[in-house]
Amino acid sequence: MSTVYIYQSCSPVATNATKNTQVIQTEKIYFTDIVDTIFKDSQNNCWTYYGEYESGYIPPTNVFPINYSGNYFSSSVNIVYPDCTTCQVTTAGNCTINYFSATRCDNNNSVYVKVCNVGPVSGNLQLLPLVGQVYGIYNPTGDDFCVTINSTVTYVDTDYEITTPAWQTYTCTTCPLYNKYIVDACDDSVTGLTVYESSSMSARTVGTSVTLEYNNDCYIITSYEGVFAEYNYQQGITPTIFQGFDTCDDCLINYYNT
Repeated sequence: MSTVYIYQSCSPVATNATKNTQVIQTEKIYFTDIVDTIFKDSQNNCWTYYGEYESGYIPPTNVFPINYSGNYFSSSVNIVYPDCTTCQVTTAGNCTINYFSATRCDNNNSVYVKVCNVGPVSGNLQLLPLVGQVYGIYNPTGDDFCVTINSTVTYVDTDYEITTPAWQTYTCTTCPLYNKYIVDACDDSVTGLTVYESSSMSARTVGTSVTLEYNNDCYIITSYEGVFAEYNYQQGITPTIFQGFDTCDDCLINYYNT
């Protein structure tokens, strides 16, 4: 069964509406892999990522549902917020791009990175990166990585985009990088589930089996997606690999013997 991705507005978005809107779409926004990521759309409305579900998902009666093929939020920019309240009281202007020189944490190579500057904001929320701080970088052509910002620069041709929020403080050691996998349950009860593991672990082989933290069911890895910078990873909530096995049979034998 195919997968859909659920996004719900933080408040009603339609004129005179009394219900929040829930968008059920076939594509995932690249910077919302983790449940509860909050962002603005191009109309300044705030949304929360609710997660991925099988295509037969039925929305609750207390929302206004929109079924969408593709990405309803394709014009949204990669700016996220800690909660709906902060998002809704933050007034963002038009997005311009700021550029920085930076040093990669993994190999000390010099790179250029960019971020959307949404303009003046109300309140004390820090939205723009600071020189000297560490941030996760979205790499559209490979694994994500982390950098230390060295200085601001004028326009440079770069696809590297800062993906962790400016209000988070990291070091090169604590910057949140995770191996990302797609798994199916060995009994076919779940398909297309996204799971994570620290990038300090070697990438697991497609076709091997795993269990997840706080869940003794057995899964088979169907795809390795690479390394991603996931600031909103939540221990005990985000599906995380606990133990690995060569096959589903090995996993199931271990489960029934414990």
